[in-house]
Amino acid sequence: DFHLRDNSPCIDAGDNASIQPDWLDLDGTARLQGAHVDIGTDEYTPGTSGVGSFEGWLAANFAGQTDAAVIGVAADPDHDGLANLIEFAFGRSPTVADQDFTALHASIDAAAPDRVTVEFVRPKGLTGLSYLIDVSIDLASWMPLAPTPQLIDLADGTEKVVVGDPQPLGAQTQRYLRLSVRKD
Repeated sequence: DFHLRDNSPCIDAGDNASIQPDWLDLDGTARLQGAHVDIGTDEYTPGTSGVGSFEGWLAANFAGQTDAAVIGVAADPDHDGLANLIEFAFGRSPTVADQDFTALHASIDAAAPDRVTVEFVRPKGLTGLSYLIDVSIDLASWMPLAPTPQLIDLADGTEKVVVGDPQPLGAQTQRYLRLSVRKD
């Protein structure tokens, strides 16, 4: 990964005489964006550099591609039903079709059989995303499942997010859950 991190000493440390005014970096952005050109192939842009960002992920997976039908947030170039944003949010490949991918898993809590626990696995260190879990009993009205999630480091670059529904099932044994991902 040739993208610069926020604290890189290469930011604004290059020689402006070494570039032409119309040069672009590896992501296709202007080569000079600060006081001086950055050292390396990437010109740092706060909040968008690095594979941890959606833009960095697009650059890593679709180098040089500019077609919105391929690199758009809602595009699905591998035709597996998962938009690029979902592929990014769950560490999937946008060029290899997924078979039977399910992001959200729900179960009855063994320690509290009147409670539902939901979990999903996501890559660590992604920026610019919000993961939202909502619950409904009728598919018409939705409420956010708001408890603080438990984060479990899986030591492979991913983390498991576990959220317990604070509302007991009671007489309502049927619940609908949805997980949505939003680009901030």
